Amino acid sequence: ELLKELLRQHQDWQTKNLGKLASIKVIDVKMKNDSVCTAYYQYVYEDSTRTLSSQKMVSNGGVWKLVLKE
Repeated sequence: ELLKELLRQHQDWQTKNLGKLASIKVIDVKMKNDSVCTAYYQYVYEDSTRTLSSQKMVSNGGVWKLVLKE
């Protein structure tokens, strides 16, 4: 529940400061090994503003999951 609230607050901040999100586009995926990768993606807002971000992911039992940053 705490994670959901944190993500909601972050999304509210982004909407207030950058506008509504129009799309998310995956730019690249760099595999570290069979079960760890970093996904690079771009947020595109309604006013055409673009921001880049990345997220580490791990495969657990064939299911890819996000790794939370500390």
